[in-house]
Amino acid sequence: MNRATTTPIRPVPIGRLVRKSPNDQTIGIYPAGITGYDGPMLGSIVSPFENLLRLLTVCLVLTPWAPLHAGLETEILGQWQYKGKQAGAEIESVAKFLKSGAYACEMNVSLFGTQSKIKFKGTWRVEEEKHVIIEVTETSSPFFLPKGKIMRKESVKIEGDVMAYQYAGKPEREVRVKEPAEPNEAPPSRTQ
Repeated sequence: MNRATTTPIRPVPIGRLVRKSPNDQTIGIYPAGITGYDGPMLGSIVSPFENLLRLLTVCLVLTPWAPLHAGLETEILGQWQYKGKQAGAEIESVAKFLKSGAYACEMNVSLFGTQSKIKFKGTWRVEEEKHVIIEVTETSSPFFLPKGKIMRKESVKIEGDVMAYQYAGKPEREVRVKEPAEPNEAPPSRTQ
């Protein structure tokens, strides 16, 4: 392109500048305010709205979507109550699954007419999206629940406030415990 044969940039009423060749063909549209540009136009002006749409599209494509089903890792969080029999002992327990992977449990065990209260802590994880593995890390009863013991809840399904699973080949279930709300202050008494 010969620089001597092109016409200078001139204003266009809509706030854009157009560069035309000597035979009056448009060779570029430039935003108003860019004056003295003497090179070829590489593309057309994109409105701010079009840029916003492009940016939103890129953001949506790059943003990881949460699964439609929250998954066992989320559903199991909170406190669960168990009542049942295992190895001849009657057990009542309340266990808590924390988001950090920590696990804590307090249980009352009744065996041969004696009562025992056992507290233990551990870690939990989900395997194969349906099994919950609990490993004991601290215990008040090393004989009954030794440190390092692994407990495996298999085929866990949570529907509403009920968790059903298999433990040692036996079907079991636990019920979600609603954590109590903070107590309200008692209103001041009125004396007349």
